[in-house]
Amino acid sequence: MCGRFTLATPPEILAALFGIDAAEWNDPRYNIAPQTRVVTIRGVRGRRTAQSLLWGAINPKEGRPVINARSETVATSPLFARAFSASRVLVPADGFFEWTKEGTKRRGHYFRQPGSKPFAFAGIAISPPPTSDAVDLAAVILTTEASESVTAIHDRMPMIVAPPDFDLWLDPAADPKAVMDVMAHGAHTQWTSHPVGPAVNNARNDTPENIRRADPEPERQRSLF
Repeated sequence: MCGRFTLATPPEILAALFGIDAAEWNDPRYNIAPQTRVVTIRGVRGRRTAQSLLWGAINPKEGRPVINARSETVATSPLFARAFSASRVLVPADGFFEWTKEGTKRRGHYFRQPGSKPFAFAGIAISPPPTSDAVDLAAVILTTEASESVTAIHDRMPMIVAPPDFDLWLDPAADPKAVMDVMAHGAHTQWTSHPVGPAVNNARNDTPENIRRADPEPERQRSLF
């Protein structure tokens, strides 16, 4: 599952990682939510190019945005198969959020790569259905079964593509088995995480406060007298 993520790494570091000019990167974002535009990397005639896409594709059957696709079934899904075959993208990020429930409250948890390095979600770019008024492609992020570092919080996690595999993932002519191998590698990704405060629960809050560690307060011991 991936419902919110961040991209606040300095542009020059992102430019070096993705091979995209620093001018293409947006201001830091600490609470990227569905149905907002995100930077994606696409392969165009063998070269990487940045493109801003809306995060969330319309499902014609339900009429609501779909933000994630299961990696286990994406290659055969009627909604995703064509995009998976011909229009794979990278979605740059440097962290993502998941939530647990503590009584009636939701507690956010922020996940990053060891060393807090930026990375790329495995994504696909989907054309709008004929019945939609939309004209632009939409981005969907692939998910996989959670690794050991995530299972205590959620049973799913976003899938990432390792830098050596960027060009293969973006190449629509790539051997399907090689693409599956990239996904198999991404399914074993390990993360570091820490709890965060309630600010991230509101998608309109977009400040560094969202990613600051905020450990739950210990329960007060009741007096016996």
